[in-house]
Amino acid sequence: MRKLIFFLGFILFNYSSFCSDVVCIAGKDFKISEIARRAQISWSYQVVFDIVNFKPSNVRIVPLDSISNTSFDIFKEFTNENIHNIIYLKDSINYKLIIKYIVKPRHEINRDYAELVNDNELQLVFIGDAFINYRMIETTFTTDADTLYLTNYLTYKDGNHYASDVLVERIFSDKTDSTIIHRNNYPEYESEILEASKSYSKDLFNKDILGGKKGYLKKLFIRFYLRRRIENCCHENIF
Repeated sequence: MRKLIFFLGFILFNYSSFCSDVVCIAGKDFKISEIARRAQISWSYQVVFDIVNFKPSNVRIVPLDSISNTSFDIFKEFTNENIHNIIYLKDSINYKLIIKYIVKPRHEINRDYAELVNDNELQLVFIGDAFINYRMIETTFTTDADTLYLTNYLTYKDGNHYASDVLVERIFSDKTDSTIIHRNNYPEYESEILEASKSYSKDLFNKDILGGKKGYLKKLFIRFYLRRRIENCCHENIF
C-alpha cells in the first residue's frame, strides 16, 4: 500500500520507564512514519484490545482528537505493529491503552525514547528530523485548523550571530503563489530565505500533512532560525 513507503525502519529507544502491571516496553522497538517525523505536534489514540496468551487480539484503534483523526489512515498501521511489539505480563480482556506520538525538534531532545506514564498511557517521543529539499522542518498546527506554522533552519555562515526574528508567509491563489517576508533581522540571508520558502507548496502540505484534503490549507507561515553545526565536536547552536 502507498502509505507503507513512508515507514521508517525500526527505532531503538531509550526508556525512562519500563513496565506497568500489564505491559513492559524494555528493549522494544517502535515505528513512526517519515511524514510524522516532520511534525512538531502530538497524535493520540486509544487502543482497546484483549490480551490472550500474552498476545494482543481484537485490536480496535480510536483517534482521540481531530488532528489524530485526520492522520488515522497513516497511524493505524504502525500503531497496530507497535501494539504487537509490546511485552505483555498477563492476560486481560478489553485492556485500554492510550498511545501518544510526540515529535520534538532536535534542539530539545537528543534521542528517541518511550515512556509508560502509567498502566494505561504510553508516550512515544521522536526527534523531528525530516528534510524537504535538504532543509529540516518541524510542523505545528494552530487552533485555527486551516493555518499552518512551520519552523525551518538555515545554515549559519561566518559573521555576526544573535537571536533571529524571521517570519515568512506563503500566499497561494488559484494560478500563482508568492512569498512575503514579514520580519527579517538577518537581511544577508534573504536569498536563502526566499529559496527555502519555495520548498513549501500548497499541494505538498495538503497531500502529505493534511491527508490529501484539497483546499484545506489557507495560511502558511514559516519561522526561520539559523543553525550552526560542528559535526566532529557533536555541537550545535541555534540562533
